[in-house]
Amino acid sequence: MAQKTRVSLPDDDYLLLVGQMAYMVGSLEGTIPFDLPGLAQYLPADLNPSALAGKTTGALAGALTKAAPSITNDDIRAYVELAASVLKEVSSRRNDLLHARPATVDGEQRLYRWKTDDHRGPHLTFAISTDWLEAEVDRLSEAAVALDAARPLDLNTAFAADKAEDGV
Repeated sequence: MAQKTRVSLPDDDYLLLVGQMAYMVGSLEGTIPFDLPGLAQYLPADLNPSALAGKTTGALAGALTKAAPSITNDDIRAYVELAASVLKEVSSRRNDLLHARPATVDGEQRLYRWKTDDHRGPHLTFAISTDWLEAEVDRLSEAAVALDAARPLDLNTAFAADKAEDGV
């Protein structure tokens, strides 16, 4: 453990998975806004990092979904649509993790999600188990690979500048 605390904490392996999942969601949330300046010539003016800053995962997905039909380049539109889909799918599980509360489950400190209802149904309650976290980290890894594969780097001026500097 990196720091002493007066709060009862779960084991370090569990906390590592919690942090890994949170960080991976943040990475997915950041990928497309950081690509937008280099793709600006292909995008509607209101789809820019400033317009997306501070939005929740679900709100980012909504903004991308709304902008996608006005993007005329097929590769960039596909990238934006995929990013919107990934973020929409991730948003509920991200919220499950980040809005869960500490509890003792089967004698271990774990996070426990307790919500009266949402789009998945009524009385959503479950422990954020190690198995759940591992499955989510795997799912996020797959999403990151798919999103990275769809990135139109050849059209992104930031990456084209790197190629020019390398003499490519």
